[in-house]
Amino acid sequence: MPLTIMTWNAQHFDEQNATLSEAYREKLAFLVYYLKQRSPDIFALFETGKSGAANTQLIRDLSAEYSPISVLQPESAKTKVTTLGSIVFVKNAIAREFTDISAHVPLDDKEQRGVLLIRHRTTDLCYGFYHANASKRALGNIINAIAYIQGLKVKLVFFGGDLNVPTDGNPDLIMKMHKLTPAYPGYTHVNILSDDVSSSRRELRDMQELGHFLEHTPKEYFEEEYKWNHAIDGTPRHPTTRLSLLDYAYVHELEKWSAVCEGSANSVTSGESVRHRTTVIQKICLGMPIRSDHFPVLFTYGVVPPSPSTSSGSPPVTATIATGASVSTSLGSTPIDDSSMS
Repeated sequence: MPLTIMTWNAQHFDEQNATLSEAYREKLAFLVYYLKQRSPDIFALFETGKSGAANTQLIRDLSAEYSPISVLQPESAKTKVTTLGSIVFVKNAIAREFTDISAHVPLDDKEQRGVLLIRHRTTDLCYGFYHANASKRALGNIINAIAYIQGLKVKLVFFGGDLNVPTDGNPDLIMKMHKLTPAYPGYTHVNILSDDVSSSRRELRDMQELGHFLEHTPKEYFEEEYKWNHAIDGTPRHPTTRLSLLDYAYVHELEKWSAVCEGSANSVTSGESVRHRTTVIQKICLGMPIRSDHFPVLFTYGVVPPSPSTSSGSPPVTATIATGASVSTSLGSTPIDDSSMS
């Protein structure tokens, strides 16, 4: 049976200072729908809430089908008051087969978040999940993390998540692990930009003299002038997208893995005249709107028959994986033991 792993940066998947906020409810509805459709055996969520304070509401809402195996702890995050927490969930049916060994991977002095590392008790195979720094240090941190884990003499077969480096900027091979990227649609992250804003900002850089006369900085002047002029002349907005492939993995036995991202960014234009026409970028995954700049990525092991001439090492565990489970569309919860998250 195949083993399926999903990773998703949900972007601030907490209650945002409000009980069951609109953002939380929309993200949860999408996640439950995705889990019902694809039923991954393991999945990792990034930006789930404050590091070291597990998002207990989210854990309750998923507890009918999934159990939290690893939660980003304070010692694995230098910035404590943040929404950049991470959680790895495993299907209840196989949750006892895995254990959290993240404590064995210390935080690098140039990292903001540590690796979540889980181990299969029977085979000793390990799976690492990572939300890299959004900086030029990301690549170095990824390489160091993989090298350190392999130095522990464990069988690391998967290391993935929001790696925050465009895939063409990362090497194809790190410490004998191969880069695995989703073939479609060619991106996992959508950044929505406005041509009007960017072009006007460039033009107004040349108006510093007037800005000084008005005792405004160029930025302040731009924001005030653009706000009023845009409202008065009714110039149509034309948002554009910047697409990046930031969510992928490094795996052992590349030929036995596949990856897919089922999201898309669609441009929708409305309005009867050019003057009043507006364009909106819709982010869709599996036919449902998604409230995040990142799309989930689903990794599957075992979709390609083993080839004795190309395979090597021990394959990831598949024999005991249960498939077909799904999250109930009714978001009912079952009690959890909060002490287990300490």
